[in-house]
Amino acid sequence: MIVLCTWVDNDWVSNFCMTKQTFYALCAQLSGSISRQRTHLRIPIRLDMRVAITLWRLATNVENQTLSHLFSFGRSTVGKIVIDVCKAIVKILMPRVIRFYDTEDIVEGFQRKWGFPNCGGAVDGCHFPNLCPPFSATEYYNRKCYYSVVMQAVVDYRFCFTDINIGGPGKIHDARELRNSILFINGQAGALFIEITRDYCGVPVPVVILGDPSYPLLPWLMKPYHEQNDLRKRTFNYRLSRTRMVVECAFGRLKGRWRCLLKHNDHSIDNIPTVIAAYCVRHNLCESQSEEFLSEWLDEATDCGYGPLDSNAPVEMSGVPALRYANTVRDALADFFMEEA
Repeated sequence: MIVLCTWVDNDWVSNFCMTKQTFYALCAQLSGSISRQRTHLRIPIRLDMRVAITLWRLATNVENQTLSHLFSFGRSTVGKIVIDVCKAIVKILMPRVIRFYDTEDIVEGFQRKWGFPNCGGAVDGCHFPNLCPPFSATEYYNRKCYYSVVMQAVVDYRFCFTDINIGGPGKIHDARELRNSILFINGQAGALFIEITRDYCGVPVPVVILGDPSYPLLPWLMKPYHEQNDLRKRTFNYRLSRTRMVVECAFGRLKGRWRCLLKHNDHSIDNIPTVIAAYCVRHNLCESQSEEFLSEWLDEATDCGYGPLDSNAPVEMSGVPALRYANTVRDALADFFMEEA
């Protein structure tokens, strides 16, 4: 750890993708969970070294064997440290930093920054490549011809994750992944956001999440018109697509900052959701602290080809009354955009 004492600010960002201040703040938050007591048999590995090993592994894409040489620990010890720290991050920090916070702030942020009214987030799915699992391998082999797990995520106007669902096999369809998630259950129950219903063109419009054509049209989930045979529908689709880019940008920044995600994940299939969730937590911490993001990181993430899920044929899964109301909400927003033009 002597090397850390000699680093300048650029060294911290290049190697850990965060500043020295954020690194030690993270250590302080995890101290109660991953610190080890000294015994008469052994001296425990220091907390900051445990966090440093984990961040170096995740931010620089090096193998455990390389870390073993750098830090003079065995490969199995390095691997255990990474998993232990990731579990601690998910247990302690995830409930604090990945959540639907102040609804009014989210809605005002989307209106101010992206021009979409009463919006609570954008949803999409993303592939994370992994090694061939020992069971159900065909379920994890996706349409892009590699093994992967899927993360469904909702993102706010600042590129921060507010809801994640990780672990679906690579073959799963967006709509099925949605149906299997707590997001869908809460959305159908009207429990995602506080009640903020605003009138647009005579229609009460609830807070909505934006999705691509592969998602169902629901009163709380807007997607583009399938037919774009008039200016009104094209305008709505453009406004929705422009705003929904926040989730694709978030995926790009996540993979760019944590370059270990650019290769096949070699953790066990049971640990992959925890590791990816830990990435998302650190992503939110860096974004909320306005940590520097280097442009070359995004270029590397874009070139790797592991992007969002492909959009498939439109899927509807709501009952007739709900679908009728969802269409009414979408039409009202489309009329509002035309009045603004």
